[in-house]
Amino acid sequence: MKTRYKPLQIALLIFAVLIFSIPIYKSFSDYETVWKFPTLGIGVMIFLLFLYVWFFWNAPLIIFTGDGIIRSRFFIKKRYDWHEVSEVLLSNKEVFLILIFGQPYEATSIKFDNGDKIILWNDIYSNLNEIRELIADKAKDKIKDELPKINSSSVRSIGTKIYKGNPFISFNTILIFGITVWFLFLIFKDVIQKPGVLFVLLFPLVMFVGFGFQMHYFILDNDCLIIKNHYFPWKNIVYPLDDIIELDIETPYRRSTALRILTKEYKSKLYGAGSLRQHNWDELKSDIIKIGISLRTD
Repeated sequence: MKTRYKPLQIALLIFAVLIFSIPIYKSFSDYETVWKFPTLGIGVMIFLLFLYVWFFWNAPLIIFTGDGIIRSRFFIKKRYDWHEVSEVLLSNKEVFLILIFGQPYEATSIKFDNGDKIILWNDIYSNLNEIRELIADKAKDKIKDELPKINSSSVRSIGTKIYKGNPFISFNTILIFGITVWFLFLIFKDVIQKPGVLFVLLFPLVMFVGFGFQMHYFILDNDCLIIKNHYFPWKNIVYPLDDIIELDIETPYRRSTALRILTKEYKSKLYGAGSLRQHNWDELKSDIIKIGISLRTD
């Protein structure tokens, strides 16, 4: 089994390369200012090369075989046997660094006896769920993730409880409402002419759908955790509590605070919850810990 990259990540990388390639094209096409190329074009090319190398160095191709693991970084390959694995964290936070800037992301980390570590990023590899299953099969005794111990009496005492805030005063809703009102004002004042009205009116709808993925809320209902959505009321995702290995409260970059759920099938899913306030999160944390499910808040 090989790691597979998520199409979105590759698309973003290609987009970045295209965007930063424009100054190089301009430098070559404008012969009158070609003297600027050494300071502009070369600098951009170095940055693009660094971006490419940095991405694939930190997220290399990993091959899993029956005997071991092969890490392939460009032309450098290194092989590890399964018996060399010293520790596995199937669900963990690791910092992805670019120069001096870093952001913690969901990942699986594998440590080896010689001190080496392989990090499998959840947001980069599309088949991490299958890889986690393989790792659990091959290195079961090296897994250090805490397993939940559901407290049935606590579950019964909590009963049914809803964790949500007011969606109408959330940042996402206010932003959509504000932009919609602004566009309507521009249309009313004829600042935006008829040919562009339809496009402008579609923009708030696109925002509504996009921000909808950040507007979940949660219900503990006896032996289940239910995921609902303020914008999409038909959405109803049910997780039996005994199927959850770990919950993680995290704040992705420039997105709403979210709840990540890791199941016994090693599937990881993130649910943004823009309406929840700090007291809602604190209440959810308290109840989750009381129930006995492992909770991370980093």
